[in-house]
Amino acid sequence: MDTNENKKLIRRYIEERWNERKLRLIDELVAPNFLLHTPTGDIDLPTFKEAIGGYLQSFPDSHVKLEDVLADGDKVAIRYTFSGTHSADFMGVMATGRRTLCSGMAFYRIVDGRIVEGWFVEDTLGLLQQLGMDH
Repeated sequence: MDTNENKKLIRRYIEERWNERKLRLIDELVAPNFLLHTPTGDIDLPTFKEAIGGYLQSFPDSHVKLEDVLADGDKVAIRYTFSGTHSADFMGVMATGRRTLCSGMAFYRIVDGRIVEGWFVEDTLGLLQQLGMDH
């Protein structure tokens, strides 16, 4: 795949998976041996699916707006804004009904048309502060 095809794949992955709630797309576009590197540790595909389910439950109207999509070789970088209404427990914080905004960045590595690896950083502290956690 060339860089433009890789960018299209990631756009589809974000738009359809998050914004259209097509969770089955994960099995199509993400390799079974997928590994996501986060500030708190690495997670495998089953744990990743569980985390996405948690976000969608906690923020059922969530939306991801892609601010930037850049590609070089087998890697695609995105900068995004996540928004949603806090409607269920999230990281130990009971539902507040508050509308939230959170920025983040991710890098994805693509092999043979599937996402095999990702690096993810999001302003989780800022998100928790919006939900009323001061410390």
